[in-house]
Amino acid sequence: MDEVPFVASPLLRQSYDLRTRRCMDDPAVVVATYEVRLEDGVVAVGPRRETIGS
Repeated sequence: MDEVPFVASPLLRQSYDLRTRRCMDDPAVVVATYEVRLEDGVVAVGPRRETIGS
């Protein structure tokens, strides 16, 4: 069985699959993702991604 990469929210006590952005406890819940890039050692956060596939 493959391990699922995830991030957990200590505040909401939910875990999110990093591949799909979906909550592992409630698949109806999806977290937003943002375009990011590294510029001279600084993380630059861009616009919000609109779809899971992007």
